[in-house]
Amino acid sequence: MAIILAGSRVSGKFSPQSDWDFYVLTNDNFEGGFHEFEGERLDVTPVPYPVSADFILDTKFHPEQHLKIVFDESNGIAGEIVKRTHIAYTNGPARISIAETSQWSKMMSSYIAKSIGRQELPGYVFYYMSIFYCMALRIWFQTRKEWPLPPYEALPHIKENDKIFYDLLEGVFAQPDSVSKITAAKKIHTQLFGKK
Repeated sequence: MAIILAGSRVSGKFSPQSDWDFYVLTNDNFEGGFHEFEGERLDVTPVPYPVSADFILDTKFHPEQHLKIVFDESNGIAGEIVKRTHIAYTNGPARISIAETSQWSKMMSSYIAKSIGRQELPGYVFYYMSIFYCMALRIWFQTRKEWPLPPYEALPHIKENDKIFYDLLEGVFAQPDSVSKITAAKKIHTQLFGKK
């Protein structure tokens, strides 16, 4: 058995409300998910043992960047997992393929079209622009062959490295009216994919 802590509690970039992300390497069956312990929120992910020789710990978007073994009775297996995960993160993502780029472009165009079709309903536009916004953040990083960062780090990073794109993002999340949000989304799509 081993317990590995991940995320902001390891990097030091946490707030008082941040949860504790744990991976538990075990051959016992137990329920993962969110738990409360002494006023803290724990996000526990069980890792069934044994694991494959190429197994790494990853989020929905990339290998975990920050890991710390807090308990280890795995005869070195936890250390190997942490090392492989670190190498995978350091190597960076594969460049986005032409087929993937086309698919992302079509999906994002679809959310713009849906928003245009119902722009008189601000809540409807907000819903689809929120999905569009999340995709735009992810694609911005992928086109640069960088792992996506969490929003609290991604936005300052984008602002520093691509102010024009950041201003367009701001048009989606800060403009109060539907037309302005949709206009900013169209410009984002053009900047990411080079066409309307």
